[in-house]
Amino acid sequence: MPRTTAVLDNATSEITTTPAAGRRTGSQTAADLAFLARAMKAPALLDAADRLAERARKESWTHAEYASAGWLRR
Repeated sequence: MPRTTAVLDNATSEITTTPAAGRRTGSQTAADLAFLARAMKAPALLDAADRLAERARKESWTHAEYASAGWLRR
């Protein structure tokens, strides 16, 4: 499994990603998003994630459109 390492306040944490066949659960994704939002000191990103995800599903956004909307907090 590929791994991404992120550093938060001198503590290292690993986020494990799985191939599409072994899909991630919603709780795994939410936990990873919470960790990364804290690491990037971007709490507004976490606050907007659920609302943006619902809008992205309804409007058939690409992953890139969802990511940019998160950064722009639309």
